[in-house]
Amino acid sequence: MLRRLRSGSRKVSREHLTLGLASTLFALALCEIGLRVADISFPRFDEPDARYGSSLIPGATGWFTQEGRAFVAINAAGFRDRDHSLARDPGTLRIALLGDSFTEGGPTSDEPSEATLL
Repeated sequence: MLRRLRSGSRKVSREHLTLGLASTLFALALCEIGLRVADISFPRFDEPDARYGSSLIPGATGWFTQEGRAFVAINAAGFRDRDHSLARDPGTLRIALLGDSFTEGGPTSDEPSEATLL
């Protein structure tokens, strides 16, 4: 009789554990659906890079909302700009900008950045 109680309590514990896990997964799914319906997202525009520490993800787009609100688009080469051909057109001057997040223009759209003003 003692064995029956122990095996029965294990069954109840498993049922409680399964119910708790299913309830947690259901609540997380509801939160995810609610965030998508409300159009709340936190896109990543950078990724860890072994050589540089971090680099922009080529082709990433989305709304940057941590410091204001701006639409950000990363081109195929991994820069915040429109796509450019690798071959330079004759008579075209190219300028490289080195700097920090202000030079990158993190929390702004592409129009008022330093690169577009040059």
